[in-house]
Amino acid sequence: ELLSLVLSFRVYQTSPDLHPYFSDDDMPPIGTNIFLLSCMCFQAFFCHYNAPRYYVELQLNTIPRFTSVVNVSFSVSALVYFAVGVFGYYTFGAN
Repeated sequence: ELLSLVLSFRVYQTSPDLHPYFSDDDMPPIGTNIFLLSCMCFQAFFCHYNAPRYYVELQLNTIPRFTSVVNVSFSVSALVYFAVGVFGYYTFGAN
């Protein structure tokens, strides 16, 4: 496997006619970075497997209270991610 990976990388390096070409006309209007954003959001809010543990450890653990705690925590997390994204954009620009 390693040999085939090295050989394919070497062919890709030396042969410019084998490089893939993607024109801007073929791209969707939202861009391909939407896939990166969706993966980041899924990873950021990937806590469903810990939800039972959070429910058990919650003081006064009722379903309405757990729902409100989850809503508040997800909202705060989303605001933090949004703020980091905005400040990162203002710091580094569109690059």
